[in-house]
Amino acid sequence: MVPEFRFAAPEDAPAILSVLKSNRTRASLLHDRTPIPSLAQSKLKIREISREYPFLLCFYGETLLGYAYACPGVKGATIDRDVSFFVSTARPYADCKVAVSLSTALFALLRAQHVQRVFAQIKAPNPKAEQLLIHFGFGISSHFFGGTCMCGQKHETMWFDKWIAPYDRQPPPVLSIREISPQAVSEAFALGYRCLDLEELEFCF
Repeated sequence: MVPEFRFAAPEDAPAILSVLKSNRTRASLLHDRTPIPSLAQSKLKIREISREYPFLLCFYGETLLGYAYACPGVKGATIDRDVSFFVSTARPYADCKVAVSLSTALFALLRAQHVQRVFAQIKAPNPKAEQLLIHFGFGISSHFFGGTCMCGQKHETMWFDKWIAPYDRQPPPVLSIREISPQAVSEAFALGYRCLDLEELEFCF
């Protein structure tokens, strides 16, 4: 049995919600801090994101190890080429480099789409999330001390950003994830697969 990367479908919503709920009590990775959606809302979210951006899953057999997705970014001069990204892993597999592997595959797909910049928001302090972002070369773009509302409460938050493609005043058109070639998808998944710690993963099972 080997890990499998694939795009999310609405029927994956229960597994994704299970990971999201288990992670809401911790702050180790970048996961969406909006209120936990219902099953119907989660299915709709998968459909909406998947029209334009990658929503990736990493399975080991029937077990969802983690997920990552991109969505429209924060307002700015290059808003059509900016995205925000989220990644989360199921608790037992946090040390298997699942987050690194999913993020690696996600960024490869975003580059194939001609996205130029990626943002990430975390609730501070969050050393593990910061470590993940620094690993990929993200820099701090802003730091809000107790002024950002998440799930009805104010928290200290940090925004990070990274240019994944050189700035270009006349870049090629942004492609939807559905326009990416099968070869580009396979190459992105292969990059992610090579980042996994397979020995640690097998030990967890």
